[in-house]
Amino acid sequence: MTNKPSRLRRALRIVLLTLLTLVLTAGAAAGGLWLYLHPEIRRTDGVVYGSRNGTPLTMDILQPP
Repeated sequence: MTNKPSRLRRALRIVLLTLLTLVLTAGAAAGGLWLYLHPEIRRTDGVVYGSRNGTPLTMDILQPP
């Protein structure tokens, strides 16, 4: 009779550790994906690089920091 609670406790521990590992792995993957899809950039708007018929030609520049 004393063996049954021990087996149940061991099975519960294995299930909980597996779930914890899955949650931590999913969190790390989500964090990495967020950083990949939202990189830091430095934006400079309206840089004039020439003119055409008296109108300035402008462009926006995106640079990594």
